Amino acid sequence: MKTLELSHFRVNLPSEWKHETPAPQSFIWFKESDSLILKIQCNDSGEISSEELQAIILQWFGGITLSDGTTIKPTGEAIHIENGLFYEYRNGDEIVSLEDGYFIAYYGGMKSDPESGIMLTFFVLMVFHESEIPGLEKELGEFIRIVESITFNTKPKPPAVSPLQLQLQNKKLHFMESYNSGYGGGGYNTEEIIMLYAGNHFAYHYTHVTSAYNSGGFSLGGGYKEKKGKGRWEILSGGNVLTLYFQDGETKQYSLRTGNEVVWLNDRKFYIVRI
Repeated sequence: MKTLELSHFRVNLPSEWKHETPAPQSFIWFKESDSLILKIQCNDSGEISSEELQAIILQWFGGITLSDGTTIKPTGEAIHIENGLFYEYRNGDEIVSLEDGYFIAYYGGMKSDPESGIMLTFFVLMVFHESEIPGLEKELGEFIRIVESITFNTKPKPPAVSPLQLQLQNKKLHFMESYNSGYGGGGYNTEEIIMLYAGNHFAYHYTHVTSAYNSGGFSLGGGYKEKKGKGRWEILSGGNVLTLYFQDGETKQYSLRTGNEVVWLNDRKFYIVRI
C-alpha cells in the first residue's frame, strides 16, 4: 500500500497500482495485466458552490460523451460511498464486446468534502477478458475501496470572532489605583495599560510602585515592578475571556465584562479610550 499526498486530498493505492498526473488537477491510477486493465481517472474540481455541484451532478448523470462521440448513460442501481456515489455507464442494455473475448465497462462517480466544498469526479475504465469475469466483483470492490480511502486535507476553520473583539479593537484599556496611608505608613501606585489594536496585536505596560514605610527615622524601603510587552490578543466567540499571548511566551487571561465606557478585567475597572 502506498499513500499519495495531493494538494486537496490523499489516497491509498495498492502496491501494484501505478499513477500518473497528466494535468495539474487530473490524476490517473491504474493496474494492468494481459487479461485486465483497470484505470481510474480522477479530476479535482477544487472548492465549488452548491450551484456548481448541482450542475456537475446534472452533467454527469445526464450522460458522458466518449472520444468517439458515443454517449453512455448511467444504468442500474447506484453504488453509494461516503459523501459520493457511482454508476455503471452503458450505451444501451448490453456491455460492450470487443474482439478475442474482451469486453469493456465504464463507471463514473463523484466524492465531495462537505467541510471545504472540494469536489472530485471519477471516470473508470475496465477492459477485461472473459476469463476475468468470475473475479470482476473483486476488481470492482478494489477500485471502490481506493475511492473510499480518500481523505480530504480540510483546513481547520478559524475560531469565530467575538463581537467584543470587534468592539474593543483599537481601544486603550487603562487601570490605575493608588493608596497612601499618610503619617509615614507608605503606600502604592499601580498602573496597567493594554493597547488592543485591529489585526489582533497588542502593546502592554504595567507598573507597581510601593513607597517606603517610615517610623522613627527607620525605613523599610520601597519597591518597583514593571512589565512591558507585545503580542497577539483574542476573545473567542461566546466567551468572556480576554487572552494576551506575549511574544516571550507568557499568556495572560482576564475574565471580562463590559460597562458604560469601562471594562472589568478580573473585577478591576479599566477605562476605555479610543486609540
